[in-house]
Formats: sequence, C-alpha cells, structure tokens
Amino acid sequence: MSQPKNHDICCHCHKPHDMREKIMHETFKLMAEKGIQQVSMREIAQKVGVTKPVLYYYFKNKEDLSYEIFSHGTLTMREMMENINRQNCMLAEAVEKIMQSQLDFFWAHPKVVKMVLHALADSDKKNGISDIFHEIGHRRDEIIRDTVRKAVALTPDCKKFTEDQIDAVCFQVNALTLNFLVASAVEKKNVYTTAMIKQLAKNIAVGAINN
Repeated sequence: MSQPKNHDICCHCHKPHDMREKIMHETFKLMAEKGIQQVSMREIAQKVGVTKPVLYYYFKNKEDLSYEIFSHGTLTMREMMENINRQNCMLAEAVEKIMQSQLDFFWAHPKVVKMVLHALADSDKKNGISDIFHEIGHRRDEIIRDTVRKAVALTPDCKKFTEDQIDAVCFQVNALTLNFLVASAVEKKNVYTTAMIKQLAKNIAVGAINN
C-alpha cells in the first residue's frame, strides 16, 4: 500500500518551508518528547528561536497550535482511507488494510506514536488540549467509519448491516490497532505480523456477519 504524501503526513516528516510550519515542526518534536501538557509557549519560542510575540502572531495560544498539529494527522488518515476506498475492498480486506496501513504508518514515524501516547495519557484531563484530542479522535473515527461503511456496501453478506454493527467493527479495529501500537512501543519492535492482521481482520468480518 502506498504511503501518504509527505506534505500530508505530519509537520515533522519534511523540512519546514516557512515560519508557521517551523513552529509546528519544533513544537511537535517537543511535545513528542515531553508531553503536550508539559510544553509551554515560552519553551516553544526558545526552541524555534523567536520571541513570544512572534509566536502569538502565528498561533493565538497553545490550544490553537496543538489543533493545527493534530489536524495534520487527520489529513494523513483521510488520504490512507481514500486509498483503501479506491480499491473497492469487501469488509475483511478493508479491515485488514485499515489496520495495516495505520500500523505501518505509526511504525515508520515513532515520534507520532510518542505524541499519541502522551495525548492518551492526558486525555482524561479537563482542559482545552484534551478537548482538541477528543475532537480530532472523533474526526478520525468518522473517517474510518466511512471506509468500513463503503466496504459493507460492497460485501454481499453485509447487505442488512445496521449502523450498530458498523460501529462494532470500527470499535474492534480501533481497539486492536491501539493495543498493537502500545505493545510495539513498549517492546520497541513490531509485535504483529501481516498474517496476524489478516487473520484478525477475517475474524472481525466473520464475527460481524454472523452476529
């Protein structure tokens, strides 16, 4: 499966071309290493080499800056799912590709994994940053749900699928992907194989059809 284009992946994956992009680039690296909540605008300004007024010229606050960084991830996700949609996959194959494409992307970009894990650890905190993370997560879930919905429509045995069944498939896909992501980060190696993903995808599809 082809990877998303560099300009859509995340601001750390290519050389920044302007000040706004440079700020996002350096902020991403700081947040991946220290955690989103632990990074201040003062620290970001020092890292970028600008004054705080310059930083606030481009981003009104840390929430605004964090939103832009997270939004890059949804562009990547959308491109990956659109690539799957173009292949007109039935359910089992689509589930396999959804999981595999995300895991391949995360494995290729470990700093993204670090930032996601930091965001998950702080997701229960009631503040603007956690609200942004939840909003972006909801957007990501909708993108995946649309891909599953299209695969269901192309699968003869799924013609009577309900939205609840589609939601159940998405829940399993997201849960397994997250489990593999965390386990791989802890072990510092892939804890999954292509064959494993393929079998799990088949099990999810068969289970949903027989439910």
